[in-house]
Amino acid sequence: MPDERTVKQLAGEIEHVAGVKVRIGWMPFYGLFLRDTETGNIYALGLVTKREILSPGEQESICRGLHREKWLDLLGLDAGQEG
Repeated sequence: MPDERTVKQLAGEIEHVAGVKVRIGWMPFYGLFLRDTETGNIYALGLVTKREILSPGEQESICRGLHREKWLDLLGLDAGQEG
């Protein structure tokens, strides 16, 4: 099972393994969000910080929410699929 990552670690690791910048942004009253700089897709995280720890399931949800399922394998998060 992959390790938990913070929001900041996840964004950095996506850039490292996929070569895509994922920006961390903040919107008043709505909270933190991640934006895929290639597609413009946004994933809202809510009222959390960059240091918030994300479970592997939350990381999978982020990848799927950004329509980047191919990142699951790169990040070692494809454990939910059956062989």
